[in-house]
Amino acid sequence: MKKNSFIVCLLLCMVLCLGFTVTSMAATVESGVCGENLTWDLDDTGKLTIEGTGAMTDWASSTKVPWYAKRSSIKTVVIGNSVTSIGEGAFYSCDSLTSITMGNSVTSIGERAFCYCYSLKSITMGNSVTSIGAYAFGYCESLTSITIPDSVTSIGAYAFSSCNSLTSITIPDSVTSIAVYAFYYCDSLTSITMGNSVTSIGEGAFGYCDSLTSITMGNSVTSIGERAFYYCESLTSITMGNSVTSIGERAFYDCDSLTDVYYDGSEEDWRKISFGSGNTNLTIATIHFLKTITAIEILATENSKLQVTVALDEPVAQTIVMVATYDAEGRFVGFVSQAVLADSQTAVLEVEAKNASEVKTLLWQGMGTMAPLSVADTKTIE
Repeated sequence: MKKNSFIVCLLLCMVLCLGFTVTSMAATVESGVCGENLTWDLDDTGKLTIEGTGAMTDWASSTKVPWYAKRSSIKTVVIGNSVTSIGEGAFYSCDSLTSITMGNSVTSIGERAFCYCYSLKSITMGNSVTSIGAYAFGYCESLTSITIPDSVTSIGAYAFSSCNSLTSITIPDSVTSIAVYAFYYCDSLTSITMGNSVTSIGEGAFGYCDSLTSITMGNSVTSIGERAFYYCESLTSITMGNSVTSIGERAFYDCDSLTDVYYDGSEEDWRKISFGSGNTNLTIATIHFLKTITAIEILATENSKLQVTVALDEPVAQTIVMVATYDAEGRFVGFVSQAVLADSQTAVLEVEAKNASEVKTLLWQGMGTMAPLSVADTKTIE
């Protein structure tokens, strides 16, 4: 009798365990097709999975998206490794969506793809994405950061507009243009770093980014559009290359905190820029022009070091002279830096000389915003 009771209990435990296992597995709520060779599956945990090969359908109207009726129950999206595009309007207004993971075959993110995904906090973007469409992530108010991969060449109009929690953005060297209003009203954005391939900044691209304090532009930027940094009330400093030829009307309008512009060119170059009206905040700021190293004298010392005397074209306050030595293979040998006094035009430094064949000298802005004040001057040690 005891033996039978034991067997009954054992069987009951197995049934309960099996029952628990079955109920803990995610069950499909709805599924279908979303491209010629793509299928979708939404489970009861809110996970939407896209699998198959090729491009996703583009939907001119988001109400035509097959999972639109279930959009508020979607919490995570996983795009399979052989999917090549995310269709226009695909996840428009999926307001419970918190994270996206996309495979490395995705090359384009369509217009409005994730627009109005208010709860979206993170995106893992594949390394094959080349284009981000207009309004692709517009109004994703919970998005705090995004890494734009080096493969991206274009960022569409309003692509990240009103992403109110986004705090910083780095635009890679692969991007050649920033479209109109791309980061408009990202009012938590504090810093922007642009790659060296960006040639144009579109109208209103960073307008009303009123927490933005600094901008570092790449050296290839030639034009800054109208209202590009309109009402960036916290902006204090800009680092700008000498390729800029035009700055549109009100590009820096109401940037009342702007005090310093670090310009990678001469005063003569600055005067050649075409300034639109409404840029008084920019033109009255202190412009730090590129300084010129007029002479470098190198002498050997008795302690295997070099004495480097650097002469400048004019006295410069709050400036650091940096000197580095390298061997014939380009390997680093030694480094030294020294602050230049406000009334001085020379600096004398000693740097390691063992096996060194080259000396590089650079002027750097100190005491606050760090920015280069000259191009590196290279001398061969004879």
